[in-house]
Amino acid sequence: MNKEDKFFALGISLFFIISLYFALSSSLLPDEGTHLLLSVFYRDLVTYIIKTGLSFENAWNYGLEYLLHYPKLQIVYPPLYHLIVALFFNITLNELIGRSISIIFYLLSGILVYLITKENFSRKGAILSALAFLSYFYVFFNSFLALQDMCVYFFVLLSFYLFLKFSKENNLWRFFVIGIVSALATLSKQMGGIVILIYLAILLLRKESLKKIISMLTGFSIIVFPYLVILSAIGGIEINKYQGFLYAYSQGEPTSYFNPKLWIWYIVKPSIIYPPLLFFLLLFAFYIKRKETMWKELLVFFLSFYLGLTLILNKEVRFSTFFVIPCFIAFGKILKNKEKHALGLVSLFFLITIFTSASHLSDFPDEEITALFQREGNIAYFGEGGNNKLPFSSVIMWESRSTEKGEIATQRYHFRGCNFVNISNREEIIFSLKEMGVKYIVYYPNSPVNISLIASEVKLLKEFGKGNNTIKVYEFLGYKKGDNFCNKICLTGWRVCKNDTTLFLEK
Repeated sequence: MNKEDKFFALGISLFFIISLYFALSSSLLPDEGTHLLLSVFYRDLVTYIIKTGLSFENAWNYGLEYLLHYPKLQIVYPPLYHLIVALFFNITLNELIGRSISIIFYLLSGILVYLITKENFSRKGAILSALAFLSYFYVFFNSFLALQDMCVYFFVLLSFYLFLKFSKENNLWRFFVIGIVSALATLSKQMGGIVILIYLAILLLRKESLKKIISMLTGFSIIVFPYLVILSAIGGIEINKYQGFLYAYSQGEPTSYFNPKLWIWYIVKPSIIYPPLLFFLLLFAFYIKRKETMWKELLVFFLSFYLGLTLILNKEVRFSTFFVIPCFIAFGKILKNKEKHALGLVSLFFLITIFTSASHLSDFPDEEITALFQREGNIAYFGEGGNNKLPFSSVIMWESRSTEKGEIATQRYHFRGCNFVNISNREEIIFSLKEMGVKYIVYYPNSPVNISLIASEVKLLKEFGKGNNTIKVYEFLGYKKGDNFCNKICLTGWRVCKNDTTLFLEK
């Protein structure tokens, strides 16, 4: 290792320590509960298939059983991250496994940015590019969370690194490998699949051999096509379409392609939360104007991700990272001879990142909530958490699942708030709770049910939080075990129902 490599190793070690601190000190965010539940589901599904034999019908029925117990499972998510976490869940069920895997992908992604910039520009520039990537808010904030983000960034960057390294060679096997890695990016998160369009566009612009393109697309297709077939068979593509519009509409995002706000959303919204994004965008525009080294490849990368993400109606500010990746590379190239100034900028940006990250996190005693639940009895969620920093129902489901023993059929059931919408009188509430075998109620401030209507039928076990921002956990005194009921899937409105030993899905 030379001086630059040692400096980078020191820098990435500091990012590791800070990321690990946040992983150990912050409570779970809403989506983390969902992804952890999916991971343990995949672990259990594989175990079940090994025991009973490979059968689509068996797997489908097992999935329905799991969904009946934990209705926050969403099969629309590509499975690679969950499968990796599931592998380590064979050791123990702990959210730190999911978070640790994210941190590993975070560090590996930083190393790839370093290698891309070093091999195409300079060592000094590589340090600046990698540190800019690692300190970017939407990268760092997700580095310590049990989410798919770091997994997809790693495979996107790995595929880009391999493409830049192999694309000018005539070895068709290497193009096949590029396709395979691009497929892994797709199986990490849907928008990761945009990379294959980037490489296709660059090869066409270069007027490269058709054999290279076919080899790359073959490697991509042999993994992605079977996944799409399975996803279509279980209704995942339909749910993806529905989810894309529903979430955009419910979050107040523009849903018309004729609305100018839709096309500038990914510049405005992420910049409001993290203003340094504007600096990187302006620097990249300067880089393109000067037609610096590799400007065409980086511009195709930027535009493909920006336009691709914009066309997806459901938007998330953190996805800006995809199209900002070329900006980090340009940052190192342009400022490589002004490293002191560049390091000062990175330090300033990282301070903003740290404070912004801390403001978006909380330390809520999630485990204390589930400790109140005895072995018997199902759980009803009156309302939902999330933006108020109260734990989402999926987080409590995960905490509950991590302590459950035995087969899925013996575990408790969880009923989200959408099951209780439009239930407005005492008799209906009590009937629903008894029918579902509910013993515990998690009561949020936004509850659709007025719990005072059944005040004589419940006992307050404990209250968590402060002021109006609290969760109250009640015991339902009229509890009786329920055997036949339906559980509503809030995202789609479908219901999973149980009738004696029969499971079925109602649309």
